[in-house]
Amino acid sequence: MTEEKKIEKIALLFPGLGTHYPGMGIDLYRENMPVREVFDTARDVLWFYPKFPLLNRFYRKSKLDETVDAQRAVFVTNHALFQLFRERFPNLEYHVTAGHSIGQYNALIASGAATYEDTLKLVVEGTRSIDDVTSEIKGDLFLLVGKYDLDDAKRLLKDFESRKIYIALKNSPGGVVIGGLNEDLGYAKKELEGIGIKCSDLKIRGAYHTLHMKPAADKVKHLIENANIIPARVPLIGNASARAITRPRDIQEELYTQLFNLVQWQNSVRFAYQEFGITFFIVIGDDYHQSIGKTVKSTLTRIHAQEGPDYRITTIRNKISLEKAVEKLSRC
Repeated sequence: MTEEKKIEKIALLFPGLGTHYPGMGIDLYRENMPVREVFDTARDVLWFYPKFPLLNRFYRKSKLDETVDAQRAVFVTNHALFQLFRERFPNLEYHVTAGHSIGQYNALIASGAATYEDTLKLVVEGTRSIDDVTSEIKGDLFLLVGKYDLDDAKRLLKDFESRKIYIALKNSPGGVVIGGLNEDLGYAKKELEGIGIKCSDLKIRGAYHTLHMKPAADKVKHLIENANIIPARVPLIGNASARAITRPRDIQEELYTQLFNLVQWQNSVRFAYQEFGITFFIVIGDDYHQSIGKTVKSTLTRIHAQEGPDYRITTIRNKISLEKAVEKLSRC
């Protein structure tokens, strides 16, 4: 008897801010029509084209140091890679999507709930509002170095309740990120390091995914509520809820609340595995996190080591990795 081929349950994951770098996407842009169409559409929507760090002269590192440009660069490059993925695997079925921070907008498109053009406009307006807020209030993020769960982090921050410091991201068993205003964060870091807790600065300026970002979320809430979002064909796992959603109203609520709430990435990956039986994670976008030297893949690997699920991972971030993914996916 021949061995029956295993049917994979697939999740698509899209990385977020911190994975950007100068020149991202240029090799694909030169060689692939679907990629050029994605970038050219972004150029048309982003009327301040010279500031858009994807084509022309914007490969300068200084441009990508501006968070608003970096967010857009990540979103557009992720989508360009998604288009290549769909072109290469037009009939491949995937069962759930999720995106980290700005990557959630890519997951929204992959779920079938919104078009690229409509989502791009949301990203443009959202990042503009966030940029306005971060320019007014000087905030920052830092990583707690070590294996801290949410309860651990809450206990460590209890002494700083009056300073409006929040847990911003829970990326992995060793990936708790703290956000707040610069003065408050500086005080908290000094106190924590004084008791032996190591803290690592991130190269991302802004108190993202904390209550400090609620004014930015409120500015774009009406745009989210009026966005052309339809029921998702493939469930989308929300950053803030770490649960699968498909209804337009639930998606809109998630897009709003995730701007100023904790990103539960570890729980999102765990939910995909436990509730959907995912056996194959496909990361679409660059998986190297420039700001903390960690990768989306290593985050998943660390969750794997802790929980022991039986799944595989592949990343599509350039031409070479696409060909490697073709080889792996041919066995699905």
